[in-house]
Amino acid sequence: MENIRKERVLKGKIQFLIKWVGYSEHQNTWEIFKHLEECDKLLEEFRIRLKRVKTAKRKIKKYYERGSSGIVRIKKFNYII
Repeated sequence: MENIRKERVLKGKIQFLIKWVGYSEHQNTWEIFKHLEECDKLLEEFRIRLKRVKTAKRKIKKYYERGSSGIVRIKKFNYII
């Protein structure tokens, strides 16, 4: 196993999209948590990466707003120099 790409819940079970060493991206497979119990390090790395992405997305959202016409624009800033 190279790393974990995504996570989903299907029929009440957590699944992870696995990138296999030596295989292309289109050969990734969804595996249930039970099959990954021995991969604590990869699971921990994935959780840390996921947390960073969510934090970054929240920060970016703070700086954008959607107008009534649906157009996204950057909020105005006051710069102190």
